[in-house]
Amino acid sequence: MNQILQHCKVTSYNAVQAALLLTVYVFFLLVAAGVLQIDAGFGAQVQTRAISGTVPLLSFSFGSVSMLPYEGSDDSFGGGLWSVQLLLLILVLCLPACNVIASLLLSALIALMVVVSSWQLGGDMSMSLTSYGWFSVVVFVGLALLVNVIEQMLAHERMWKAFKQYVPPEVAKQYSAQQESRQIGNESRELSILFCDIHGFSSLSEQLEPARLSHLLNRYFDLVSDVIVKHNGTIDKFMGDAVMAFWGAPNAMDDHAERAVLAALEIQQKINELARDWRLAQLPSIKVGVGVATGPSFVGHLGSHHRMSYTVIGDTVNTAQRLEKATREYKVPIIISQATVAQVECFLCRKLDTIQVSGKHQFLTVFEPLMARVDVTEDLAAELERHQHALKFFQQRRWDEATKLFMQLRDSSANAEFYEAYLGRIDSAREADCPETSIVLPEEPKRRA
Repeated sequence: MNQILQHCKVTSYNAVQAALLLTVYVFFLLVAAGVLQIDAGFGAQVQTRAISGTVPLLSFSFGSVSMLPYEGSDDSFGGGLWSVQLLLLILVLCLPACNVIASLLLSALIALMVVVSSWQLGGDMSMSLTSYGWFSVVVFVGLALLVNVIEQMLAHERMWKAFKQYVPPEVAKQYSAQQESRQIGNESRELSILFCDIHGFSSLSEQLEPARLSHLLNRYFDLVSDVIVKHNGTIDKFMGDAVMAFWGAPNAMDDHAERAVLAALEIQQKINELARDWRLAQLPSIKVGVGVATGPSFVGHLGSHHRMSYTVIGDTVNTAQRLEKATREYKVPIIISQATVAQVECFLCRKLDTIQVSGKHQFLTVFEPLMARVDVTEDLAAELERHQHALKFFQQRRWDEATKLFMQLRDSSANAEFYEAYLGRIDSAREADCPETSIVLPEEPKRRA
């Protein structure tokens, strides 16, 4: 996080606090310059009043606080105090460039200079210590502390300005409220990871000039980022045309899987609107794939002393990225893991297949989230029931029964490409006479920098 702060630009802080601090700061400068002096008095006394006896009462009386032009001094040094204070004013203006210790040392040095100057010019040493020395120490130490407070406020605002670029404002506020009890640290916890990537990005980049491509990519990143932040996700990184985000950190969420799936569905909705706008503008079409996986992950600060990043690593991250890649094979926009489905019962999900992850012995059942269960129509429910029967025949290698049902689904469904993909896989399996019908996901693809 410190590395992030070093690259932050100076930002404005709360206007009310800024106005108050600026007022106090200017007042200190006027006092240090000798333009104003403070004259204050305070007193307290005990009185008695006869109320059913003698009752002691404590009363306070405050003297006036006045700010008057400086009237000079009787010693020989007093006549030159204005010029000395002008020098002090210039030195005070240098305080913001110093840290706290340097500011305190500078204040003490200035006080010593004032006292020595007064003594050299024939002033009374005891009077100089009282009138100038202590006065200078109090004024300049106060200034140093005030400058430090202002700098801390600016640093705090810069920190949250940077942190909110990675997490939603609501999550940042929750973390801020917990600062007294704990710090963001490195830990293992259950998270939901989302990968979003543009299909055919290489072809898209070949059709557009770099400047135009950069503009369109920024619009795509803004769209995806807005959706992630809206659902309280943490944006991990941008990798070429891919976006990685996660839910459940830095603040724990009981519904992290549901938020991730909601974000995935809304991303597809926004991408469809963006694709329509691009077609109207005679730009290449755009499609994205989204993969979501839920499971234990390691989250925290990783990197070197040159650069740190608040990120997440682990097998769940690899699974989410591979699921995103599998959307191309299954011709669906979103694929989520079985662990994610177990936590999103409010969504209707279509079972796609049981696949083998390359490099591992276990199999992974994957699903496509469709919509909230409350929005399911009778036609869709009937289609999903037939799909379940067809998928069962498909996994049992009963090719004739599976082909018949998938062809019926293809002809009656608006998503013909989805069912055509199953028919193509059946043809390939028949030709090869291969008992394995599931897609084996490739090794983890190299992440684009």
